[in-house]
Amino acid sequence: MQDLNVDYTTIKTLFAKLPWFYQAFGSGYRIYVSADQFFVSCAISLSADVTDFESTYKTAGIAVNSMDDARLQGNFRVSPNIPLVSLNSQTVSGYTDTSATTPRLLRSTGYVEPTSSARRSIASTAGGDSSGGGGTRTVRITYYDDSGAGPFTEDLTLAGTVGVNTVSATMRFIERIQSLTIGANGTNLGTITLYSAIDKGGSAISTIAIGDGETWYAHHYVGAGKICYITSLNAGCFGNSYRLYMTAVNPLNANAYAPQIGPLQRLSNTSDSLFIPFTVPYKITGLTRLEMIVRADSATAGVSFASFSFYEI
Repeated sequence: MQDLNVDYTTIKTLFAKLPWFYQAFGSGYRIYVSADQFFVSCAISLSADVTDFESTYKTAGIAVNSMDDARLQGNFRVSPNIPLVSLNSQTVSGYTDTSATTPRLLRSTGYVEPTSSARRSIASTAGGDSSGGGGTRTVRITYYDDSGAGPFTEDLTLAGTVGVNTVSATMRFIERIQSLTIGANGTNLGTITLYSAIDKGGSAISTIAIGDGETWYAHHYVGAGKICYITSLNAGCFGNSYRLYMTAVNPLNANAYAPQIGPLQRLSNTSDSLFIPFTVPYKITGLTRLEMIVRADSATAGVSFASFSFYEI
């Protein structure tokens, strides 16, 4: 079980989802939420927090005498089928084929982050990616708006090479595009492109490579007001060896440097893929764009792939 210390605002969001406990101390309280994989705690002493807790939440909690008591009771009260990470647990994955010895984002295709929101359009290079075709028939776009609010989704039915316009005019930061329904081919027949304007106007924002079915982007937007906890990463390669790391930056700060977070890892083409669970998850507050980056050891063709798992509250 991993221990997480969070603030009062965060722990309150868990009260309706999991059994929780409290312990009086001095003029304040220690609050605990227990799941089979995580034990979340918070201490409050500010008078405003104490007043809010006593008037709004205290009667619904379970009084304990110690943290160990909360852990013990939590083990019996929490269903093992509903761990904390399942409340909003996700994994994003990406790959790239590169021999560049300069940093390369782990994305299967290019992504040009828009500088503002607008209505977009989407189309394929293959006529079979359409409502009755053998390829991808419908897609889902997951996105955030100008302020970082989201995620929102919009589902669209493809029309082959003809552009299909989005209904939303607030689409800016693209998290993912994925096939929803498919024909006999089992995946997309052509390259599916999201354009920056309606009717295939403007330029390409994002694409799904032929046969990929979705954008394989090892990136994630932590929405405004959200808290993301990164719990693990997984990575491997072949054909070359790489250095792997993650960066975090606010996408609204156009000229901001994206600093490294977490460990710098070696990916060797002579070793097994690596899996690294983080005993203490990395806490990231929104609005933030998380990205995984690789750098090849030499100018030799190769492919690297990686994913990271997280949950948000």
